[in-house]
Amino acid sequence: YWQEATVDLSAYNGSSVELLFLGYTVNGWQGDIAVDHIRVGTGSGSGGGGSTPNYCSASGENTNYEWIQRVQLFTLDNNSGNNNGYGDYTNLSVNLNAGGTYYTQLTPGFGSSSYQEYWRIWIDLNQDGNFGEEEIVFSGNGSSTVNGLVPIPQNAKNGSTRMRVAMQWNNYASACGSFTYGEVEDYTVVINGGSGLTGGNGSLSAGATGASSLPE
Repeated sequence: YWQEATVDLSAYNGSSVELLFLGYTVNGWQGDIAVDHIRVGTGSGSGGGGSTPNYCSASGENTNYEWIQRVQLFTLDNNSGNNNGYGDYTNLSVNLNAGGTYYTQLTPGFGSSSYQEYWRIWIDLNQDGNFGEEEIVFSGNGSSTVNGLVPIPQNAKNGSTRMRVAMQWNNYASACGSFTYGEVEDYTVVINGGSGLTGGNGSLSAGATGASSLPE
C-alpha cells in the first residue's frame, strides 16, 4: 500500500540528495520490500506536491510584420522564430542567483521592414502567480537587437518560477492580455541563494551586484 511522507529538504538547496529506503518486520516475520513508484514534489500539501500558479494569458494578435526571433539570458538561448503571437517555452529554464545581474539580448524578427519594438521582461520573483510592476526586470526598445542587464534581488524566493518576455510595436505591453502587433514568450527561471520571500509578503528590491555575460 502507498506511504506518503513530507520531508523538508530546504537545508540541502543546490545539493544532491540520496534517498535510502529501509523495510522493517515485526514479531519474527520476514518479507520483501518493493519500491515501484516515487513522486518527489515541491511546496506543501499531501505527498509534498505543491500547486503550480495559474498565470494570466498574454499574446500578440498579428505577427505578420514582427515577432520575437531570439531570447538570450545568461545560459538560456532560444532562437524561436514566429509563434503566431505566443510561445510556451516553460520547458526551457535558466539558473540565476539572487543578488546577481545577468546580461540579456533580445532579437526581433521582421516580415519586411523593421519597426520600433518595445521589450519587457517580468520574473515572478515571489512566486505568487502574478507579474507585479516591481517584477519588471528589464525594459528596452529599438528597431534591431536590444540588450541590457537583468537584476535578481537578494530577497527573491528560491525555486522555479515563471519569466515572461513581451515585445510590442510602438509601446510597452502589459503582462496580461492581448495586443495587436508583437509577441509574448514564457520561460522558467530557477532562483538560487535568495532569502526565501514568500508570495504576497514583504517587498522586492531591484538592487543587485555583480554581472554575468552571455557565454560564448
